[in-house]
Amino acid sequence: MNTRQKIALAILVGLVSLRLPTAAVATMQERRGLEEWRAHVASQVSDGSIWWTSNQEYVEIDGGIDAFGMRFEAIPGGVAARGCLWSIRGDETLRPSWEFFMAWDPIEEQAMLYQVSPGGTFGFGHRRIDENGLEVAEQTFRDASGQEFKVRHETRTVDEDTREGGSFDWVDGEWIPRRSYQWVRRPGADPPC
Repeated sequence: MNTRQKIALAILVGLVSLRLPTAAVATMQERRGLEEWRAHVASQVSDGSIWWTSNQEYVEIDGGIDAFGMRFEAIPGGVAARGCLWSIRGDETLRPSWEFFMAWDPIEEQAMLYQVSPGGTFGFGHRRIDENGLEVAEQTFRDASGQEFKVRHETRTVDEDTREGGSFDWVDGEWIPRRSYQWVRRPGADPPC
């Protein structure tokens, strides 16, 4: 091996060694994100995985819907969960309004969200945790008529049994507040899904 080849080899080895720590850091960050996601899924599904919120502020708008229930069920391995959201009117539990699926997206390094309504509206997007610990989910929805719209949900964990959040509509290039709710874990409820 001549001197020129030795220098080229040394440069190549140096470049590879510079790249290896970067790849290792990226892998550690991805693994940390995945483990945080697994912990989130575990917290959502523990103690019966039933969540409840009052709809009293919006009952007139929503045709007498007093409350909503939500259920999560982990997929084996803890990297995904499925669930549903249903309406409650008085003592009557109505059919689910939304079925949803959440899973870790290893390319985006955040959770992927997909949901669909019985009427054919579906939404797809991602969920991330911002620098303040706020869960932020942004989804693009398409309804059965072909209309497209964007919705954002922000959720803050108050404690292991309480979450507060709000939804926002994307209008003219900005997020406009829509509704806010406090979700409370209700073990033992009988979900319709």
